[in-house]
Amino acid sequence: MSRSGTRVDMPDELHEALRDVIGALAQGMAITVAPMHTTLTTSEAAQLLGVSRPALVKLLEDAAPERAVDHRIAQMSAYFPPIGEGL
Repeated sequence: MSRSGTRVDMPDELHEALRDVIGALAQGMAITVAPMHTTLTTSEAAQLLGVSRPALVKLLEDAAPERAVDHRIAQMSAYFPPIGEGL
């Protein structure tokens, strides 16, 4: 429902995602919303995850050596699950 009281229809997937976000926030978790095709440097990804860049690089190389990127950039969708899949 909008602020004016008007009913707003939304797809079931969006409703579920918003419910997951509200649940995560209620548990004190941080939420970041970004397009799945966002390109991040390892420094940016490490900051989002709250880990050091070297620790993230090691985790990425250990978990998926075939995805290791020479220029140390990655598509978010390659490493971060869509909301609802990782909660």
